[in-house]
Amino acid sequence: MAPMTGRVERRREWAVALAVGLDFLILIPYFIVGFMAMSWPIIAESLRGSLLTVVGIVSLITLRRIHRGKLGRYEYGSGKLEQAITILIACLLLLAAGLLLWRISGLAPQHRPSPFLATSAVMLVCLNVVLNGIQLFSLYRASRDGGSIIVRAQYHARWVKTAASIFVVIAVAVAMITSDPQVARLAEQIGTLCVIVIMVGTAVAMLRAALPDLLDRSLPETAQHAVNRVLARNIEAFEQLGRIRTRRAGETLHVEMELFLDGKRPLAEASALAESMSQQMMEEIPGVDPVIVLRAVPSEEVR
Repeated sequence: MAPMTGRVERRREWAVALAVGLDFLILIPYFIVGFMAMSWPIIAESLRGSLLTVVGIVSLITLRRIHRGKLGRYEYGSGKLEQAITILIACLLLLAAGLLLWRISGLAPQHRPSPFLATSAVMLVCLNVVLNGIQLFSLYRASRDGGSIIVRAQYHARWVKTAASIFVVIAVAVAMITSDPQVARLAEQIGTLCVIVIMVGTAVAMLRAALPDLLDRSLPETAQHAVNRVLARNIEAFEQLGRIRTRRAGETLHVEMELFLDGKRPLAEASALAESMSQQMMEEIPGVDPVIVLRAVPSEEVR
């Protein structure tokens, strides 16, 4: 695949890198303050955020490789590896959700943390909402053209993370401000439960998206129609149509088509046809990896 490092591609990479970088920076104080204040909504959000940050890092690496045409000869295998990592993280999300649910089910009233810790916790969760808003806007701008599956997935995931962070703000604020231990415990339980529900929903969505790719699912119907349009547009340029194979490995869409040309046709002309059809497919199907296999037809069989 030819490298693609224009302004649009750089904007996509910057948006994903910004999201991953800010997530990584906020996780360290989140873990510290969460455990010092024993705030389970913050701890739950930290666990969820750390696992999804790994997904973001894998997504950024994949996006950069796609834009630079460096997927290599193991492109099919790397797509499967990325989806396998996604499935592993989804399972870890489910495990973490189960452990958190078990922990908060027997949560006893706790002493209020010091004013400094309580203030730090509230300020930290509010800062997290602001950072999520910045990342959400950046990813929205990068995903408006709809050309990158990875960026669109990160944008939708950021919506979920922003919603979760709002629940965490409410729960932590109530738990840290109130002087009633029972009310604080209830706020902790409700806030953590909201994060658990979001964790389970995110894990299920990740599993539903990754499992079909590991089984090499075919392209969506819209992409199949796009392939047909390219063939119809160039129907007079080749003698016969051989087999067409389409598959999806990871986030890469693969289309391989076999064309039979007149054996007396100049090589340069045949190569130009293959290049033109590949370019047309890339315009019709963003993110596609087209392969045109040219074969010669004996002159006496030419129509």
